[in-house]
Amino acid sequence: MRAFLVIVFCLAAAFMAGAEEISATASLSQGATSVGDPVELQIKVTGTQRVSRLQHPVDGLEITYEGSSTQVQLNNFVLSTSVVETYSVKPLRAGKFIIPGEVLDAGGTRVATNSVTLNVSRDEAGVTARNTEQLAFGEIVLPKQTAFVGEMLPVELRIYVDARVRWNFQDPPEIGSPGFTMQKLTQPAQSEVRRNGRPFNLLIFKTAIAPVKAGKLTFGPATISCQAQIPQNRPAIPHFFGDDSFANPFGMFSPPQEYTIKVDSVAVEAKALPPGPPKSFSGAVGSFTLASDASPSHVNVGEPITLTASVSGWGNLDGVRAPVLNGEDGWRVYPPASKIKTEDDVGIRGAKTFQTQMIPLEKKNALPEIEFSYFNPIRERYVTLTGKPLPVTVAGESVSTPTPASLQNQASAPQEPRPANGILYIRTDPGNLDGSFQPPYATRGFWVAQLVPLCALAGLVVFQRRQEKARTAKARQLAALRREKQALWRILRGEEAGYAAFADAAARLVQVDTAFATGGNASLVDAEYACASRPLGDSAAAAIRSVFSDREAMNYAGVAVGSGPVPPRKRAEILAALEEFDHANV
Repeated sequence: MRAFLVIVFCLAAAFMAGAEEISATASLSQGATSVGDPVELQIKVTGTQRVSRLQHPVDGLEITYEGSSTQVQLNNFVLSTSVVETYSVKPLRAGKFIIPGEVLDAGGTRVATNSVTLNVSRDEAGVTARNTEQLAFGEIVLPKQTAFVGEMLPVELRIYVDARVRWNFQDPPEIGSPGFTMQKLTQPAQSEVRRNGRPFNLLIFKTAIAPVKAGKLTFGPATISCQAQIPQNRPAIPHFFGDDSFANPFGMFSPPQEYTIKVDSVAVEAKALPPGPPKSFSGAVGSFTLASDASPSHVNVGEPITLTASVSGWGNLDGVRAPVLNGEDGWRVYPPASKIKTEDDVGIRGAKTFQTQMIPLEKKNALPEIEFSYFNPIRERYVTLTGKPLPVTVAGESVSTPTPASLQNQASAPQEPRPANGILYIRTDPGNLDGSFQPPYATRGFWVAQLVPLCALAGLVVFQRRQEKARTAKARQLAALRREKQALWRILRGEEAGYAAFADAAARLVQVDTAFATGGNASLVDAEYACASRPLGDSAAAAIRSVFSDREAMNYAGVAVGSGPVPPRKRAEILAALEEFDHANV
């Protein structure tokens, strides 16, 4: 034990002796860019894992915090720690900008960064002189050329068209995106810019992409077709009209002609996600928070509770799946309905809300714990969010599930074999005469015979008590089925349930209604047995069979299938069939 303490003391002393001094450096991913093209600013602080953010803005630059990453290393018993804060710097105008050094709070120690310089030109980076001589050209702008599989990247498709030409764009651009998922292009934002002294109209289409596989991928090329009317070449124009020979003050233009603008592709390197994801990880990549709520909080056994879970942040919201429930014993859980509310025009930032209908089958004081995992591409690690169990009060008595048995071929109880029926002939011999004049009550047989009615009476009492207990259990079972039936009708008549939850509730209602009438196990009722249990029309029977078939298909397909709303005509047909089934004579 003493040797262990000595080793620990030595290691701690080595760590303290070798700890680095706290220092900070600022660097840009590139020192020159153009108006609207963002660059990356990194603040690296060594000797600590905590640092405050930049607070002072720079006029003409839009500085946005992107995230941070930490690193801890141990080399020769020397502990080295550092944190890197990443910012996106987007220039709003041309010029030379100096991002000054700033004093930051690094774990209680004040440390100053160095200043960096950014040169911003009026011409877009990468636009050659040959392009500026064209009537129209374009480019694809990405914030970075490396991304993880599933990571959302905002994309801008910039189209420059000569302002002196009449342009008519009828169709949206076509972009080749093999190896990527791509959001719908937004309507273009328009502005006026100048390139090498010539006026251009700038159209910016926005979208977001995410690589679906690892490796070196190519996004693009892009093409957009339009009609152009070019000013006619005219003789020299008087000076008061200007000295530009391309100007056309008299409005003489050529007939419309087809014109196709081609934009080169860009390379993207996609990295695979690290191995060993958490069990609750379903493909979400980004940065998210988790919130949950339950309503109502006081119910009886068999009445539904709506669990609302909201996952908000930035990332691939379409790929976000419902949080996982840890422990569903004592609950009947229906597939969740989901909806997305975005906060930007390309669907990267926003919230996805899941509503799950849960029916308690026994007394409960809390909902199950929920868990959601995602991969953070900035910190390059998996993150697991856990929602604490929400308190609820479920009153009433639990009802045990009957022993499973086939409702179509129920096994009958074995019966005692019947005695053979034969003819007894009249006996002519007297037999053995062995009588006695002893009173019957004095014989042993008399008292043995008295035990028979006593045992029969005791058996009758036990039998009646068991029958009463069975009737009580049956009454409880029917009451639970009746409450579940009412809860299912509320789900079916509501408007918020998606088709998966609607079909599951409709099929369950048929099972519960059949079990209520026949006294069997609701979980074993299928479509054919339910339709055969009572007189139904052909259309109603077909609708009920389709409900069971759709539920089975969606259960095999996964939770995300069928999360959309129920078509009104389909809803009306199923509700009419369920009403007919409920009112049919058993």
